[in-house]
Amino acid sequence: MIFTLIKWTPLICLYTLSPLFYFSLFHVSRYRRKIVNSHLQKAFPEHSKTHRKKIMRAFYKNLCDISIESIKGYTLSSSAI
Repeated sequence: MIFTLIKWTPLICLYTLSPLFYFSLFHVSRYRRKIVNSHLQKAFPEHSKTHRKKIMRAFYKNLCDISIESIKGYTLSSSAI
């Protein structure tokens, strides 16, 4: 049922849900934050902690957008894609 709802919802409307997904992943469930932070420390040791946190927030926002696009793409027919 949820996929049917997503199928008929325009992508621009689904993007408005992305901040809610971001909030739930980043602030509520704290999904893999320790792992992402340790990888950013290894990849960017020269950056400050605040800059790495800014990168981490951007990563989670992008992850939510890509997840929405993937679900929408899964529900579309090949001709619609």
